[in-house]
Amino acid sequence: MTEDEWLGAGSVDPLLKWLQRSKRHRPSVRKMQLLANALADRVSELLADETSRGICQFMDRLADSALTSDQYRVEWGAWRARVDAALRADVPIHILSWAVYVSAPDGGRVFGVPETCVRSVAGYVCRELGDTERVSQVRLLRDIVRNPFRPVSFNPAWRTDTAVAVARQMYDSRDFGAMPILADALQDAGCEDEQVLMHCREPGPHVRGCWVCDAVLGFA
Repeated sequence: MTEDEWLGAGSVDPLLKWLQRSKRHRPSVRKMQLLANALADRVSELLADETSRGICQFMDRLADSALTSDQYRVEWGAWRARVDAALRADVPIHILSWAVYVSAPDGGRVFGVPETCVRSVAGYVCRELGDTERVSQVRLLRDIVRNPFRPVSFNPAWRTDTAVAVARQMYDSRDFGAMPILADALQDAGCEDEQVLMHCREPGPHVRGCWVCDAVLGFA
């Protein structure tokens, strides 16, 4: 894949396929977990039943937890009967099933390859919201996975108390309206990297897993 192909992609499918094959640029399982979560959020109004809300919370917690494979299986197993009942009632909970599968420990391969699971979530959301959703999904992916053709060397000196506090508040609250403030804090710390500052100041969308916020917070 070339940079022009990366920037011009009309859907996440070819990007995820390429990332899956890439040894150098393949994202962490956590990144794929957070992308699956962000995609599922796009149809949150369809997932308003109690079971779906509970699984959403479980799924969201997994990205920052350290469950073992056995712990994961026990917790997910506790939801299976509810999931089966919801499916019989035509609740579109299978999108959450895929999103939870990508959150499995052991490299996300307990139930399947992370990128394949994310592609399934993306496909379902597009079927519900229409083809125009594909552009939004690409923007979400690019927020979480930085441009692999423009490497950024993140200087630890940029992680000032102010920058970390702004990034942490956004991450915990899921409100990323302070991204321009983060850009100012990074610039005050000596950051002049165009990729970093431009990403903070562009309109987004920005979600948990945003590559700049992750760099500030020291996440993989």
